Amino acid sequence: MRYSALAILLVVVATAPASAQEVAVSTVEELVSAVRDGAKGMTIKIGPGTYKLAAPLEPKAGMQLVGAGMDKTTITHTDAWRPSTDKLPQGEMRPEKADSRGYLVRLKSKATGITITNLALVGPNMHGAIFGNGNRQLHLHHLRIEDVLYCGIRGYFLSESRIQDCEFIGAGGKWKRGGKPGIDGGISGGAIFVTWMNDSEIAHNRFSFGPPGRRPGKSGGHFGVKGRGGRNIHI
Repeated sequence: MRYSALAILLVVVATAPASAQEVAVSTVEELVSAVRDGAKGMTIKIGPGTYKLAAPLEPKAGMQLVGAGMDKTTITHTDAWRPSTDKLPQGEMRPEKADSRGYLVRLKSKATGITITNLALVGPNMHGAIFGNGNRQLHLHHLRIEDVLYCGIRGYFLSESRIQDCEFIGAGGKWKRGGKPGIDGGISGGAIFVTWMNDSEIAHNRFSFGPPGRRPGKSGGHFGVKGRGGRNIHI
């Protein structure tokens, strides 16, 4: 009887699903490969250094991107990666009107349980830092988002999500239709710009416009938090 119980236990252990995998990366090639080829639920620990992307990272459901600290790990872009600004300002209500490839990180659509933390995202050529559509249980915390063209975090239909303890520096701007900086008018983005966010929290974040002269004229003007519709949001 004892032998049979042990055999059953061994079978249960052998067939139980393995825990989510964890990988450490220290080069941009390793980072891109880990996000592209890694399984859902993987934790990717990103070592200190500067990682220059040539295309957006696209985390899958359950993935965690964990840097060594917002003063130690920086994700930015190569000089050659310059998305067109023709779609700025972006669709206020419809995600398909936005150019999601103009972001350093483009979350898989409707992917659940993604976490990004402990790093800086800097994108002077980018529309923004993080783009999400239909994501649930997204957790963005302890991030520094700096020097982007339109909005730092752009989310459509996010739910049960948290944006906490982040620092935004010059993370937005004002644009006219057709991709012209809003020197004498235009539409302002937001360091955080969310459309129809539900049952979520935006808390303990810091916002600043960045150094004087960052954008010509009044084109650097943007909101800290900009929203278009939503329900049960604690700010």
